[in-house]
Amino acid sequence: MKETTVIIIGGGATGIGILRDLSMRGVPALLLEQGGLAHGTSSRFHGLLHSGARYAVSDSESARECIEENMILRRIGKQCVEETEGFFVRTKLDDPAFEPGWVEACARAGISAERIDVAEARRLEPNLAPNICSVYRVPDSCVDGFRLVWHNALCARRYGGDILTYHEVIAIKQSNGKVTGVTARNRITGEELDIACEYVVNAAGSWSGQIAQLAGLDVSVSPDRGTLIVFNHRFTSRVVNRLHKSSDGDIFVPHGSITILGTTSTPTDRPDNNTPTTEDVLRLLDIGEPLFPDLRSYRILRAFAGTRPLYTPNNAVGRAASRNFHIVDHKQDGLEGMASIFGGKLTTYRLMAERMSDLVCRYLGNNEPCRTAEEPIMEDPSPELMQKAAKVFPLNGAVLAADRLGSTFADVVEKAASEKDNELLCECEMVSMAEVEYVARDPATHSLHDVRLRTRLGMGTCQGTFCSLRAIGALTERNVPLAFSPTEDVSQFLQERWRGLRPALWGKQLKEIELGRAIYAATLNLWMEPAMNKRNSDVLVIGAGMSGLVAALAAARRGRKVTVLSRGVGALAIGSGCVDVLGYVNGQAVSGHPLDAIESLPEAHPYRLLGRDRVAEACSFLEEICTAQGLSLLPMKENNRLVPSIMGTLKPSGLCPASADGDLLLKAKRVAVVTIEGLRDCQPNLIIKQFRRYPALRSIEFTEVVLPSPLGKTHRNITALDLARYVDRPEGVFWLADALKKACGRQDLILLPPVCGVRNFLWKKLVELLDCPVVEMLSIPPGVSGLRLRTCLLNALRELDVTLLENTTVIRADVADGHCRGVITSGLDHEHVYAADQIIVATGGFMGDGFEAEPGKMQESIFQLPLCLENGEMPSADPSDWSEENVFARHAFATLRVRVDAQLRPCSEEGSVLLDNVRFVGRSLGGYDFATEKSGNGVALATAWYAAQCV
Repeated sequence: MKETTVIIIGGGATGIGILRDLSMRGVPALLLEQGGLAHGTSSRFHGLLHSGARYAVSDSESARECIEENMILRRIGKQCVEETEGFFVRTKLDDPAFEPGWVEACARAGISAERIDVAEARRLEPNLAPNICSVYRVPDSCVDGFRLVWHNALCARRYGGDILTYHEVIAIKQSNGKVTGVTARNRITGEELDIACEYVVNAAGSWSGQIAQLAGLDVSVSPDRGTLIVFNHRFTSRVVNRLHKSSDGDIFVPHGSITILGTTSTPTDRPDNNTPTTEDVLRLLDIGEPLFPDLRSYRILRAFAGTRPLYTPNNAVGRAASRNFHIVDHKQDGLEGMASIFGGKLTTYRLMAERMSDLVCRYLGNNEPCRTAEEPIMEDPSPELMQKAAKVFPLNGAVLAADRLGSTFADVVEKAASEKDNELLCECEMVSMAEVEYVARDPATHSLHDVRLRTRLGMGTCQGTFCSLRAIGALTERNVPLAFSPTEDVSQFLQERWRGLRPALWGKQLKEIELGRAIYAATLNLWMEPAMNKRNSDVLVIGAGMSGLVAALAAARRGRKVTVLSRGVGALAIGSGCVDVLGYVNGQAVSGHPLDAIESLPEAHPYRLLGRDRVAEACSFLEEICTAQGLSLLPMKENNRLVPSIMGTLKPSGLCPASADGDLLLKAKRVAVVTIEGLRDCQPNLIIKQFRRYPALRSIEFTEVVLPSPLGKTHRNITALDLARYVDRPEGVFWLADALKKACGRQDLILLPPVCGVRNFLWKKLVELLDCPVVEMLSIPPGVSGLRLRTCLLNALRELDVTLLENTTVIRADVADGHCRGVITSGLDHEHVYAADQIIVATGGFMGDGFEAEPGKMQESIFQLPLCLENGEMPSADPSDWSEENVFARHAFATLRVRVDAQLRPCSEEGSVLLDNVRFVGRSLGGYDFATEKSGNGVALATAWYAAQCV
């Protein structure tokens, strides 16, 4: 167990700025970043140090903050800033009426906007279009986001701040309405680390919403994707903006020998949606030409994309959303010791950090003032040090290295002076061996990619074609430990570079790529190496819900080498833990054994494809797995079991946990219906009133019981999961038993929400302590019973050595001649290829993003296979035809399916197999309405088990 006072989640400019600020005030703090530092937005923007003029009309407060912070950063972070100044240029395509209002707005915000003669502007910037109308000079500048983040990190370390990169926060712990710590997973080793703390700062940028959800909170943050182009020419010496309302592609920013054009604005639901597209590149070129008419003659070096964390409380999207920053103290949500910060711009990162640090320090009782605006982030190297460096660094290399390395430059100079030769590894960016080796030995460095972010290795004209090989060779010779093998590292490095080259693959770019392929593929044969980014299995399962985990288990039990790719935790985390086999057919309740009703289903229904016997075998398989893991399932009987819910309804289910045995309710005469204070999802009065609608329950004597909460008073609604986690503690089940004994008296049965533990299923222990039957009611998410079932299946997978890779998004498939050779995923700043002999797709339907729909197009999301209705017809292009007026009806969209053969392989309308080694299961297969049939986990289980028998 590691301990600190404050944990900061997110290693971008804001998070690292908060770490520096708190460390300077003497507050022990630890920063956790899921990738390398500057992994997200801080390394994926145009590098503009805003004067505020861009926001003067639309957001005067933001504009004023920008100009103030601009001047501060020029002073404290001058090694990261190039003071270029900027032009705002109105073309003939821009509305002249916007100009006077903009000038007045700049004046109100304190921003200097000096009009200059067009001829003078074109003399200073001769590549500007000859027909521009007006030009204003503003104090815009350029800032190196990579360098700024690392300089802040070095400063924070100097004051005692701690940093762990490649550590993803997977849980936020709390007790009695206060944060107590977090759990982080090392994304390289897979090890989990528990860290105790008094305060958690959520500075995760576009991932802020996901982090907040770990604490049961909700913040109004939406990722917005922006694409930018890097040109291999510095065709402007100044930042050049279009003088019109903020729009796409209206900023040119010079950096060193290159120019960046950006950016687009497209809402996205994925924080990691950072792959640029050719469509975006072409659009940016069109938009940029009115300012620089020769734009297409300049060589495009690469394109890149990132996401902005926009604050969207009113559902605003794109450029309509606020660009200002926002801090939310989650005390107002009932959770003390946690706050989130999001939105804003890199220009105002220091101010954002100050405001957040003020909040944290008030909570901790720390009265130290903020000093980040006064003290330089890095001191300039002394003249003596620069003279010494000039002797061991190549021409002009010493100045560049000093700016990049900051306070560590002296150590690198000493190291270089002791070496016989400090050879130049990257000629484009003037990066030498001493610098690369020093950075590679830093604890935060795990790969060549991390070296690149600090040194700019591979970011020049050749895009790593030569320097990646030189660097890995030199590091290997010096026994510098990295996380990956040399071939793995170079492969990942070149793949990341390729992502930026591919969207602009024309002209001289193609020539450059052919050279790279000739070197690494044709000559060095690197593509044949068993690199880490190509992993082979017998069976690859995509998805980790019910169907994915069962398919993996069943295949592994048959001796197959199995890998599971999971983007999230799957639908089990919100489910009931019951296996509804078949409750209704055509709106009528199933009478008799659920499996006997299969013949009444439509011909294309998954159960009809499998047949009764296979469904029964699948159910027996799950019973066996669960029993071995200590989670007993009540087997199917001649009729569906009726399981009670917190809505006061009885749901038909085929297999259910022993703790949800509704038959006990039908036999009882005195029943206590229990809830816990603060659990507003479970109201005994509602439950009892609803139960009395059932003739079989009317004679029962019901008692309402409300237990005091063990979590104390809180303004936030607690969930069954909060309580179940408390019961997981050593004292938890004894608290629950004692509270029930005192409150319930003598009863035939106690009905509870699902609170009998999550990791430790303590239902049997509770029954023993009470000497009274206990039944857990079905509840709304988070699904405690579903999480128990998931834990059970995961434990079984571990025993069979199945590889489970979480937080892995499949972005496309490699298909040739009707055969899938593998899938490509994104993660950890590069792509991976996963190859397998057989592939089982268990990505879910619309809820799991396994299906996509828009007017005129419905398709499966990985292979883009068309979806058809259960009768085989194609869905209407009119969305109004996809559903019924009654929300609880059987809807067309709910039964959309991938057309498959008898072995669940996708096929054409004529029946020919389209992919010979791919099988679809569960909601990825479709063809049934789980909600109206009560068949969800049943179909998932049966199709997954059967698919595993076919591979």
